[in-house]
Amino acid sequence: MKKQTPFPYEFFVVTFLWSWLIWLPQVLVGFGIFPLEGAFFQKISIPITILAAFGPAVGAFYCLRKYEGKGAVASYLRSFLDFRLGWRAWWAPIIILGGSTY
Repeated sequence: MKKQTPFPYEFFVVTFLWSWLIWLPQVLVGFGIFPLEGAFFQKISIPITILAAFGPAVGAFYCLRKYEGKGAVASYLRSFLDFRLGWRAWWAPIIILGGSTY
């Protein structure tokens, strides 16, 4: 029988807090509650949005560190650079992407 894992409440809390605490100034400026110069707001709007969009990654790294230990995040990120797939695994993306751009 498979061991049941607990629901990852921490992931959702960290993800929500990270994203919305960073987006909150933009929301307040958008509603006119927090006055900010238009040109300055336009310059910082995209970097703030990009930073806040990493909320799920921050939540995942937090949970990995908490449940798997100190080296889990580095091991997880290192697995993205492991390209030992064999030549057959590369044919599908080459054909699909090559065919879709023709």
